[in-house]
Amino acid sequence: MQAWDNKRVRPRHDPWFVVDTKRPAAYLDSGTWLVDAGDYDSEGRPELVFSINRYNRGGYEIFYNDFKKRAVFGLKRRPQSRKRFRSLYQL
Repeated sequence: MQAWDNKRVRPRHDPWFVVDTKRPAAYLDSGTWLVDAGDYDSEGRPELVFSINRYNRGGYEIFYNDFKKRAVFGLKRRPQSRKRFRSLYQL
């Protein structure tokens, strides 16, 4: 029996982890799906772009610098209308 079989406990949605043979596994984020991976700045290390798929949130998140840094470009939806976006936020 898994923990989320109990209706009071819910799992985090779509968790993403980074696994490296030289470091312990690290949690990246959840509520996202992978859009693309590539070396966009030609420095020899990959960057990952995720689409944010959370309740009342949307946008994109990019992980870079060996997954030590990230940039978030997101939108908050208005509670009364899921089709309209209220503001742009950046972390």
